Amino acid sequence: LQRCVARFNWVTEWVRSEILAATRIEDRIDTVARFIDVAQQFYELNNFSGVLQVMSALQSTPVSRLKATWRNVD
Repeated sequence: LQRCVARFNWVTEWVRSEILAATRIEDRIDTVARFIDVAQQFYELNNFSGVLQVMSALQSTPVSRLKATWRNVD
């Protein structure tokens, strides 16, 4: 169980860091959109843990405060 929790946290942190590592807003928008697509693919594969990992990263405080990014994500 501890390994599952550690893996969940690792993936969530990785998604969050990939989004925040983008220096240009266009790159950040593309990264967010790609991870939304990844979450959709997880959903279609019934991988609900993967969906929650990506959604947890997208809803984290540092990512959710990127107002200019979210305004431009379809």
